[in-house]
Amino acid sequence: MPVIVEGTYPVIPRKPTGLFSLDWAVANRGVSGWPQRTITEIYGHPNVGKSTLAYYLAGVLSDGNIHLCDFEQADLGYVKLSLEHSGYSGKIKVSSVTDPKGKSISHEQMLEEMASALYDEGVTATILDSVGGIQPIAEKEGDFGEAHMGKRAKLVAQVSRRLSDALRIKSTPSCAFIINHVHGIMGGRGHTTAGGDTLKFMAAIRIMMWTEKVWRINEESDSEVLGFQVKGQLEKLRYGGRGRTFKFYIVPGYGVHTGVSAMFDCFDYELAEQGTTVKVNGKSLGYIRKDFLTYATDGRQRKFDVFRNKLEEHHKKLEREDVVRED
Repeated sequence: MPVIVEGTYPVIPRKPTGLFSLDWAVANRGVSGWPQRTITEIYGHPNVGKSTLAYYLAGVLSDGNIHLCDFEQADLGYVKLSLEHSGYSGKIKVSSVTDPKGKSISHEQMLEEMASALYDEGVTATILDSVGGIQPIAEKEGDFGEAHMGKRAKLVAQVSRRLSDALRIKSTPSCAFIINHVHGIMGGRGHTTAGGDTLKFMAAIRIMMWTEKVWRINEESDSEVLGFQVKGQLEKLRYGGRGRTFKFYIVPGYGVHTGVSAMFDCFDYELAEQGTTVKVNGKSLGYIRKDFLTYATDGRQRKFDVFRNKLEEHHKKLEREDVVRED
């Protein structure tokens, strides 16, 4: 007798991100793509592309407006460009830092505005950047040296539960991204993130990121940077598993470049060869720095279609193999 599930509960739809290795890292039994109705915690050391990935994913996954609650003085011009390059077309609302009279708005109010906005069916993605920048009222108004242990964690817990509730009950599938930083564990090994344990419980996806390689015009350490190859690992994946890794490529001033990301994925899946030149099916297509990474510095994509096509074929192959295993 088949299992029958009863009750009113939202479906968790999946949507492709345009980053092949990421789509398969979050896959569940052969069903790839990003699971929506989720809170995602993205963390790592400074300057590894955490915010850039959050902007990109919000842009790709959102079918409505995006709400950004920023505590790190984001470059809104870069935010706008990153969203445009993800293919997003819509409105991004940024939590205000002052009221109409110019009076400072507390971080508590900014967080409440962001969390409440997600209940709006027209808002389909929120970004909190970042947990470490949250300054509770007690800390802001207190004296230096005063202890305010647990107040930030309490705020993050309240925000996490509010976002989770909105994601669960609204009819429009949406996503929430919370950016964080890693801290070493005193007297122990490994790492942890700020904001307490509730966020770790409520997040369906937790991603640790780091820079794998900085690509420059040549091997000289002081030569101009062409881009950054970033690697991520799923330290939590509620819908599938954990421990899987993925890669993507960031062009400075542009954001996530899906074409270069596809090329590197092809190398990893042995669908293309990275040697003196880049080869597909034994045919040389050009040099990686001169002909591909330099070409990508202003965001151009057309030259990378060959890699996207190879990944699309590989995607279909993986799906067919999964169907056979299921049978």
